Amino acid sequence: MSNDHTHNIEEHSLDAGVPQPEQNYPNDNGPTVHTNSSTSEVGSKYKWTISHVGVAVVEATNDFQAMALGSAAFKLRDGGHKSKESFDLIYEFDSLSKTITADWGEDIPQAVELSTDKGAELYETAKEKTLTEAESSEPGADSRKVGLEIPINLNRPAEPKQFIFTETGNAISASELPDFDEKITSGEEDYWIVTALLYRRKLKTENKPIAYRNCANCGVTKHVFDAEETENRTLKTSNEGVWICLNCDDTTVASRPVSKSRKAERQPGSAAKYSIEEQERKHHREIMQKLEERGELESPQ
Repeated sequence: MSNDHTHNIEEHSLDAGVPQPEQNYPNDNGPTVHTNSSTSEVGSKYKWTISHVGVAVVEATNDFQAMALGSAAFKLRDGGHKSKESFDLIYEFDSLSKTITADWGEDIPQAVELSTDKGAELYETAKEKTLTEAESSEPGADSRKVGLEIPINLNRPAEPKQFIFTETGNAISASELPDFDEKITSGEEDYWIVTALLYRRKLKTENKPIAYRNCANCGVTKHVFDAEETENRTLKTSNEGVWICLNCDDTTVASRPVSKSRKAERQPGSAAKYSIEEQERKHHREIMQKLEERGELESPQ
């Protein structure tokens, strides 16, 4: 089922907190119409965001047949109603932001034969990205970087990005690449590369508390506080709240976000003596003093 959606699309970059204005839209002309969503609406909690460029490898005799088969492959990949993934064929764009097409070449064709130089280049790029993603998504990779035993996931998706898809919509993993390579290069069949811009459904986080919480699926990840679900659920204490993992959308129950007024309430007798701003400045001075005593502050040059 195909439905039109207008989206304020934001790149989900791994460089969290770094402004990336070029990635706000698929091209540099403002919002676009995202045409191939498998869902009729994403709901008030979600939005579609650009994920990355992907390719479908299909057996075809010309570019029209290839694009038809490629479109079908990406629809099968999405999985139908309420899918967290969607796509637009590159064919549907007049131009794309260079930020999105980085590493794929200056001009991404809508469909090209694998046997051509450009087709081989696109396929090799997709293979490299598949291998790199598999390596960076190994369980515990982030834990090793920060020296922690507990699993920690620094803004990675719950599942690795997938770059290569078959006619049936199946993604080719890094371990499957050797056999897939042999299949599409050793025979006499004509294979085509069909390109698409892939989307993921993400939770809206604007003006909502975000904190690190332990997710049963992903380890320690960023979670967003769900005030509506918190009010609807029967929780053990009034201090508990519902948090949603930004990686996998699973929920966990943990302490509610602490407001400035509640911070003051936690310090009996201090609220009348100090304003909230004064309490925060006092707390900052205490932390800086402790760091200085430990020798963890750099001396001014």
